[in-house]
Amino acid sequence: MEIFTSYIIGLLPLVPVITGVLISLLRIVVNNRLLFNTLYVVSTIVSLCMGLIVFYRVFIQGLYGVYCLGGWFPPIGICLVTDKLSTIMVLTATVVYLIVSIYAIWYTRHMANYVYFYIVALMHEAGLLGVFLTSDIFNLYVFIELAGLTAYSLILFYHHRLRSLLASARYAFAGALYTGLFLLAIVVLYATTGTLFMAELLVKIKGVELLSFDTLLLAEPVYLIPILVIGLWTAFLISALYPNHFWLPDAHSEAPSPASAILSGLTVNAGVYIVIRLFYTIFYGSPYIGSLEYLLNIVILLGIINIVYGSFKMAIEDDVKRILAYSTILNIGFVYMGIGIGTSLGISASLLHLFNHSIGKMLAFLSLGVIVRKYRTRNIYALEGLGRNHPITMAILIVSIFHLIGVPPFGGFFSKLLLFQAFIDVGGYAYALMVIIGTALSIYGYMRLIELLWHHPIHYRSVPRESLPIVVIVAYILSLIIILLLGIFSQSIIPLFNDVGEQVVHRSLEYVEAFSRILGKI
Repeated sequence: MEIFTSYIIGLLPLVPVITGVLISLLRIVVNNRLLFNTLYVVSTIVSLCMGLIVFYRVFIQGLYGVYCLGGWFPPIGICLVTDKLSTIMVLTATVVYLIVSIYAIWYTRHMANYVYFYIVALMHEAGLLGVFLTSDIFNLYVFIELAGLTAYSLILFYHHRLRSLLASARYAFAGALYTGLFLLAIVVLYATTGTLFMAELLVKIKGVELLSFDTLLLAEPVYLIPILVIGLWTAFLISALYPNHFWLPDAHSEAPSPASAILSGLTVNAGVYIVIRLFYTIFYGSPYIGSLEYLLNIVILLGIINIVYGSFKMAIEDDVKRILAYSTILNIGFVYMGIGIGTSLGISASLLHLFNHSIGKMLAFLSLGVIVRKYRTRNIYALEGLGRNHPITMAILIVSIFHLIGVPPFGGFFSKLLLFQAFIDVGGYAYALMVIIGTALSIYGYMRLIELLWHHPIHYRSVPRESLPIVVIVAYILSLIIILLLGIFSQSIIPLFNDVGEQVVHRSLEYVEAFSRILGKI
């Protein structure tokens, strides 16, 4: 296999950090909103351009990207990797961050502390990109902490509100506990294997004979299963998989709408990525720990619980943003059902649905944020009928919801169809039926939101329709284009995700081979 090394890979997580630091320093001497808005949006544009370049090199040219910071190689140096899995995650993140940054210019226009939001959002982007790109378990922990600390800050943006404080504190407390256990597991992992470098961990744990790496363990492999379980449990918290979902509804609803779009559309993706990377790249197929089919079955069952629970809560919730938050729990359930199948097609379906969910949920939060911002309430009955004053925004919201439900010909339909097919291929007919039932259960909660926002109650009173600012229109148009493309070109997009699933499940050794070529250059 061929590899490429490029500073672009190294700059992906660094550009948001550099921009955030630059904004914070400039804020000391100037207070120019136009300057800060420009820096914020330009940073996300640059990140997306770099993400597209990496996507072209990895998917179109079929290369494997490796970049070691400062020219230092493992185990001393920090190396970033772009295989197909990490590239898809990076592309998703950079697309969502660009659209949210454009929208945030309007949303924060009356906020005195808007610069704080920009800085924290940029640091959060750096943390997520670092999670997706790092090749070292300890640096994975560091980037998880960076993403977590900035997520707590985004939730706490309205720090004068008790609910925001409690939501952030609950998430922060759980995050500190789980990541503390994860750090302990990392220590035990190092004591057992003598390395935290993912490529070398793969070789040692899977017992693969390669000249570039030592395959000997330093201790008996009795702790490998507990290490894996702790790693997965931490990732389940980040991605809100039952029973670690408890923090999400409050956190995602109390944050500002742009932050809600980031948290629901991207932050949960980090947990899914960690599960796939740890389970499939490093541990799956290890002769030391035997079959892990029972863990896959548990993941499927937890995903089903997420679907049923999320659907039920959507049907009874009165807070419009919490309805969308429970929708995130619901859709994460579909994602984990695919991960639990244990096949390349299951992984493909999960990642495609995750991408569809990121775009759809981002647009849903952004469009709903226009209405909530206008009337200063999230109560669905207080907003009853007021959606009629925002026909364009309501149309956008309906499109995003149809995309999330999976109404043909939107992209959400094809990811669920792929998930259904993945279960059929392995004879999981009951699970395939659950995909249909889960979709049907979710429809009532989504339709209830649309119906009440559009319904014409007796107390309805029309107000002058507010014209949408240009930045909101741009955010809408970009999101709509992506959603339409995901549906129209689904037959061209699905093979790309099939390649990701194939590499994750059947070609994990490519991860090692890429570093073997780099280390051979020393």
